[in-house]
Amino acid sequence: MGIYPPLLYICHQLIIRKVRIILLSIVLLLFTSCERILNFEIIGDGKYSEPVLQKLSSFSRIDFYDDFELEIRQAEQQQVYVQAESNLLRFVTTEVSDEQLLIQRLPNYTLVPRHPIKIVIETPDLKEISIYGKGKLLIDTLGVQSLSLNVYSRSNVKIQAVRIQDFKLLSNSGGEIDIEGEFSSLNFRQAGSGSSQIRGLAEDALLVQEGSGIIKARDLYPDYLTVSLFGSGLVYCRALDYFSVLIEDNGRILYTGSEPDSKDIKGEGRLIRN
Repeated sequence: MGIYPPLLYICHQLIIRKVRIILLSIVLLLFTSCERILNFEIIGDGKYSEPVLQKLSSFSRIDFYDDFELEIRQAEQQQVYVQAESNLLRFVTTEVSDEQLLIQRLPNYTLVPRHPIKIVIETPDLKEISIYGKGKLLIDTLGVQSLSLNVYSRSNVKIQAVRIQDFKLLSNSGGEIDIEGEFSSLNFRQAGSGSSQIRGLAEDALLVQEGSGIIKARDLYPDYLTVSLFGSGLVYCRALDYFSVLIEDNGRILYTGSEPDSKDIKGEGRLIRN
């Protein structure tokens, strides 16, 4: 008595095992759901730290998330510094994988700083930058062979005193872009309702506006200029040696300098000498 027959004992153990598996699955499901739902707000303590040097491997591309301030400048050695309030530092992550630097906050945390969270990157070279957060980007006195900048969020971008042989910029965010520099080839494309200003020198420049945004490039001096406008946007530009224009829909291009060598206007768009 008190001892299960073999078959009954085996059935009993199987039932217990299945119950444990079901309970464990429920716990894991609840934990995963809570992890997605729970979000902790961390308020800065007001104690602004000195810039902290990050120990990272080398990188050539950057993915930039969140509303931090990112500054990139020229240097012989590649280094990354993070500056934030003392209790927020550990929630700002910088990681490198396959030569790609990822900058973001830890998941499930909302940071409420009293002072800006700043990341400073010193580098001799860089190939690509992608912006996904609503932060600020400053590129200062950078000289590289080729650089692609992709702006996918409503962020603020300022580029000054740069020398880039082949520069490509895509703004798909409605943010503000301010560029000043010297370029052999400049490929600038803005989609949506953004506002951009471009100044400097270029041998060959392509300006593309899609949507209702504004490109102010009257202080850009390109030898060869191609402007394509799709939608209701507005482009200000200066033409020197060669000037080609394409307008579709009802946008306007206001230009100064030489007359266009080629123009194709469809819809109610207008090309205006100003």
